[in-house]
Amino acid sequence: MTASVSAPRGAGAHVDYHVDYLVRAAGAADLDAIMAIARLVEPAGGAALQRSAYERLLTSARYFLVAVSGDRVVGFLVGHTEPSSRLEEVVGLDLARRLGPAVVISEVAVAPEWQRRGIARALYRRILTEAGGQSVVALDPYPQDVAATRFHYAMGFEPYRTVPGPDGAETRVWLHRSRSPELLLGQYAHAIDLYKHEDTLTWNKLNNLLYITTALFTGYGVLATVSTNSPAFDRTDVLLLGICVLGLLASLAFLWTLVAGVRYLDARKAMAMHIEEQLVMAGGTRVIAIVDPRLSWLRRSPTRHLLRGLPIALAVAWLAAIVVSFIRI
Repeated sequence: MTASVSAPRGAGAHVDYHVDYLVRAAGAADLDAIMAIARLVEPAGGAALQRSAYERLLTSARYFLVAVSGDRVVGFLVGHTEPSSRLEEVVGLDLARRLGPAVVISEVAVAPEWQRRGIARALYRRILTEAGGQSVVALDPYPQDVAATRFHYAMGFEPYRTVPGPDGAETRVWLHRSRSPELLLGQYAHAIDLYKHEDTLTWNKLNNLLYITTALFTGYGVLATVSTNSPAFDRTDVLLLGICVLGLLASLAFLWTLVAGVRYLDARKAMAMHIEEQLVMAGGTRVIAIVDPRLSWLRRSPTRHLLRGLPIALAVAWLAAIVVSFIRI
């Protein structure tokens, strides 16, 4: 895990020092490296700007930051605060006014070999720290990128809307507003209650499956005994087959509902972890999320296998009973 601290550098400015890189304001000497990263990160035909545009950003953008390792620029971020920023271009004048004053992150890029090392997080955190209570908007030109979606959720952003860009391609607008710890705690408690409610429902489904299966197996055993001892009851074999079919259908139906329940549980847990991440950024600690790699096996409960495996095992047992019933008939 990369450690960082902040040190003052002039009035209102600071540098974020890390073990192997630091975040500072960009300068003219960084432009060649910035252009190189932009060309590497942007796909063919992407929106990488020309050098002259980046030169203008050095003076026009409120934030033009670079992450530097030694003498090498390994990432950069561009943010605006002026009313005529790219926010109005992307979401329109009316929506921009509705959002009010905001810091708009229009471009962020990290050299490919330096990705997944916390650099983008450090760049974003610098903006979030200096923005104070002001809203921060991130413009994502690749709304289908799963990694980018997870990143923005982890940083406390919420999807505001998806709009067509100037070239017709969709751009996702992510919004970060400052939240009070009291509000987050209330939402966290609500998220935990929803998780516990979903967990209770899922186990109730499994209990109901066991009750139904026990009743059907009991009936099957009674009829099988009658059929064996009294050959006159020639219709019992048909009844046995009917019980087996009912058992199979019940097992398959509950399998579907239990799989859905497990997925709902995962979604509820993910939302609780998302709120928990915001509490961590506000000074709290993690309760649900497991970040220690030695405990990675705890990230998924083994009971999920029971919830899925037991209905499958019962369905197989009923299927075998159906085969036996057909043979008897």
